[in-house]
Amino acid sequence: MLDSSGRQGEIVRWIYSLPCRVQFPPRLHEELERTGAVPVPCDDARRHRRIYCRGEKHRAAIEVRQTLPLLPRETTWQSVYTSDFSRQGCGFIHSAILYPGEKVRMILLTGVERLVEVAWCRRLDKYCYAVGGGFAGSEPGPAEKD
Repeated sequence: MLDSSGRQGEIVRWIYSLPCRVQFPPRLHEELERTGAVPVPCDDARRHRRIYCRGEKHRAAIEVRQTLPLLPRETTWQSVYTSDFSRQGCGFIHSAILYPGEKVRMILLTGVERLVEVAWCRRLDKYCYAVGGGFAGSEPGPAEKD
């Protein structure tokens, strides 16, 4: 049986082995490496502060499958770039459009697994979409099952 660091290493290798079709436009490269707390506008209705979690090394796996009755999707696993996290949700960069109400399963580099319900999606460029959503529930991930 593997120890937790061995499992985490396997999870990291698996996430980086998944296809990632995101193509960042040149203007986004300097934004990629931001860290720390996200500035809060005065009219922000969020209950919890968001933290930047961006960059080439901040990846996650998502399972996209059909969750909306009129939107057929093949079940696929892909690697995405994370952008920010809060207690109740996250943002990530994906290569394809996702629609509000769709649910994707996300596995972080730590092995933590969450179900994310898409709240919004904005096209940044061809094959580059910013997606935000709330945690709809959680399933125990490989690192949490013990």
